[in-house]
Amino acid sequence: MTRKSALRLSDCIQYPIVTGTDTMAIRSVMDHAFASAELPLQPTVETDSIEVIKQFAMSGSAITFLNPLDISAETERGALIWLPLVERYFPIPSLRLVVRSKGVLETAAARLAKNIKSQMSTYSR
Repeated sequence: MTRKSALRLSDCIQYPIVTGTDTMAIRSVMDHAFASAELPLQPTVETDSIEVIKQFAMSGSAITFLNPLDISAETERGALIWLPLVERYFPIPSLRLVVRSKGVLETAAARLAKNIKSQMSTYSR
């Protein structure tokens, strides 16, 4: 699987899957994607913790579906890789940085905004 540059959702169902519980946004996205592809979503593990999801994926005992921002630290250090799906069953997420319209941001907030903007431009390519 990791030798491929992209996957089909149908390539993934043969592997154990760890996913969020139905209280997490990622789960509704996955439910919609699998239903659209007419594939069964049968997770091996369900949890309400992104960290637990990542730990299962890093251990090699399951695959998961997260966005690149959720795993940016792990991909930078080589612990996880992110492979895009060929099909467009997953909606393109919209994330916006919102700041006050008047005045100047405090130093810490301005640095954080700059960092977020930099990270977002990395993943918007």
